[in-house]
Formats: sequence, C-alpha cells, structure tokens
Amino acid sequence: MLRVGPPPKGRVVNPVMGAVGLLLLIGTVALGAVLPVVEHLPNQFRVSYLPVEAPQGSQKAYLTPAAREVSFAYEVKTDDVYQIRVDLNAADDLPSTDPDSFVISLQSPDGNIVDQKVLAKTPPPQAQDSGSAVVTAYKRDLYYYDPHVFNVNARPADEVVESADLAVTEEQLSHQLQEKHHQATKGVWHVIVSLDNAGGCPKPPSGVPSQELLNRIAVCEQETSAGDPSKAGTDPGNEFIVGSFTSISFEAVAKKLGG
Repeated sequence: MLRVGPPPKGRVVNPVMGAVGLLLLIGTVALGAVLPVVEHLPNQFRVSYLPVEAPQGSQKAYLTPAAREVSFAYEVKTDDVYQIRVDLNAADDLPSTDPDSFVISLQSPDGNIVDQKVLAKTPPPQAQDSGSAVVTAYKRDLYYYDPHVFNVNARPADEVVESADLAVTEEQLSHQLQEKHHQATKGVWHVIVSLDNAGGCPKPPSGVPSQELLNRIAVCEQETSAGDPSKAGTDPGNEFIVGSFTSISFEAVAKKLGG
C-alpha cells in the first residue's frame, strides 16, 4: 500500500537514541581508564601500654632474734599491675658489729610469693677517721639501700593493631585492649622482711690477730655492752625500713595512624 506523508516518528528517533547511548558508554569506559582506583586504607592504630605509678608511704619495724619477721601491708587499688617497686633501707645501729642480713619477699593478695626473694645486708664496718692510729669509733651513716623492682606480670608490648570495625574510635579500642590484657591485682600485698642474722662482734682468729681487728673487738664489746657486760659481743637486732611501695600498672592508649 502506498503511504502518503512523513515516515513514522519512531523509526527516526530510535537510531538517534542508540547512537547517543553508544557515545555515553564509550565515554564511561574511557573515564574509568583515566581516573585512579580508590582503595580504602587499613584501619590501623598504634597502641602503647603506658606505665601508671601509684606510690605509697614508708613503714618500719625493729627486728630481733626473738621477733625475726614482720609483714608490711599495702593495699593496691588498681588492676593490671605488672611491677612493684619497693625501696629497701637498713643501717646497722651498732656500726662496729658485723653486718646484719635480711631476707625480703613480696606476697600477692592470694598468698603466693612473687618473683625472687631479696637478700639484704648492711655495709661492713668502716673506721671513723679521728686522726689517731687507734680506732675508737665506726661510721654510723652507712646504709643498705635498694629500690628493688619485683616483676608481678608481663606488660603487653607496644603494637600496631588493625581493626575491622571502621567506626571504632581510639577510646573504644583502648578499652577493648585493656580488657583483653586484664590482670587481677587489686587487694592487700605484703612486703615480708625476716632477720637472717644479727652480726655481733668479731671473734679473734686462731692465729695472731691484726692490731686493727683487736681495736675493733674492743670498741665493739664496749658498744654492745651498753653498761651491761652480759650483753657484750651480741647484737640485739636492727631496724628495717620500707621507704616506699609503688605499684606500676599499664594503661592501653590507641592512636589512629594516618588520621
């Protein structure tokens, strides 16, 4: 049949739209080849386990052969303690006698001895310089001192942590890691000090003693008798001081990298 008039509109528009779509597709492919690929950086944090110190005051006691042991109690109010530093002090109150020795141990709240015991000994006698050839006195300012550190637990090593949670904050991750490495340390700790030996006056050797030794024996017997000849040569005991007790715990602190 012969049709008079312009061709139907659909047959003209469809080829045009197809050409436009093809051009858009080509442009998209080309643009994708030019633009860089965006990659998500790892969600990483640098985590430090910082020391937090909690010092407590001094305590002291006089130990004798009849009362050889004392227990100094300290309450630790925080968990996650990994070290305890104890300042140990002693000075022989009879400086001409042989050194006094002590054994110190740290007891945890559950009754266990932590780390190694410490053997403490006062310094040996040193003559007081009087300008005379004959020694008549010995120095009183000689102290045993040791800021000893007991290792209670292992402190976590500083690290870099990657979190799968992209929304986690520094504070949230710090809390999570603190809980992960939690160590129960709250409670009453004891520093136990025992008198191992109260050194008295030296005994004359079997051979010929030196004049220096004879002088010290004479000074020592006079010093230890304190007006009572029956006490000559013996040391009745000595004072021991815990200068301070410091518990050291760790605190997890996370800092986002590249933020």
